[in-house]
Amino acid sequence: GKNTPKLPPKPPAPAKDTGRLPPRPPFPVKDMGKLPPKPPAPAKQTVRFPPAPPGFKAPRPPPPVSGFTVCQAGGDPHVRSLLLPLYTCNDTGTITLSDNTYFTVTARAVRAPLAAGGGDTTAGGASTLASVSIRLKRATTGMASTLTYSGTKTWKNAKYGTVQVRKYKSRAVPAALWVTIIAPAAGATGMCHDARACSAPVALPPINATSVLSNKAVSACAKIKTAMPDMIPACAWDVQTTGDTAMAGAWNTANADYAAAAKAVKDNVYRYVI
Repeated sequence: GKNTPKLPPKPPAPAKDTGRLPPRPPFPVKDMGKLPPKPPAPAKQTVRFPPAPPGFKAPRPPPPVSGFTVCQAGGDPHVRSLLLPLYTCNDTGTITLSDNTYFTVTARAVRAPLAAGGGDTTAGGASTLASVSIRLKRATTGMASTLTYSGTKTWKNAKYGTVQVRKYKSRAVPAALWVTIIAPAAGATGMCHDARACSAPVALPPINATSVLSNKAVSACAKIKTAMPDMIPACAWDVQTTGDTAMAGAWNTANADYAAAAKAVKDNVYRYVI
């Protein structure tokens, strides 16, 4: 055959361009060194106040800036508010607790049976709240209705205030009420705003240190959380007159209601709208 010269080999095909960039070189890692250790947390300091001297009465706070106040009535009944120190009133019949811009709160107070050896020496014995009524004023609320509660119930309005009623029982008193009120303070009348509205105020006698019942009463009432100094004698009085230490539990619940209402007023939850 013919002598055919061999062709040179084909050059390799060029690599396909994928559009990818070459990988970046790794960045040098800085040597940050070790962080200094966290300082130890400071030790908690517990401040212990000395016990209040006998007869000490804690000062009452000034009227709330929101224009609303808190009032509570219950037990014998005892009345207290942000504007008044605690006092005891043995009025019976219909009593006015607060007659304010938006509503009127009245209660029906009745004589309560006494426990044997309770030692209630007040003129007419103890009294307690059997029902609570709220009358809304049409001129300021646009509503003209009356609500009457004889058991645990709450009426609440973010503009006008709150009336919270709690029912409690003891061996001597089958059913009685505590009422906690948030209401306007300016121009208001009634036992929540002026102690002179009570026609039968009662001065509680000193606690008898030799009485077994008195000692039980004081021991039970001393367990009330965040109790004001003037609450202990009033609570002990209720325990003595009913002969039932469960009254201290009613006081504890009522005190929690009062504290929650006072916080709402302090935080300006309620404001005037007229």
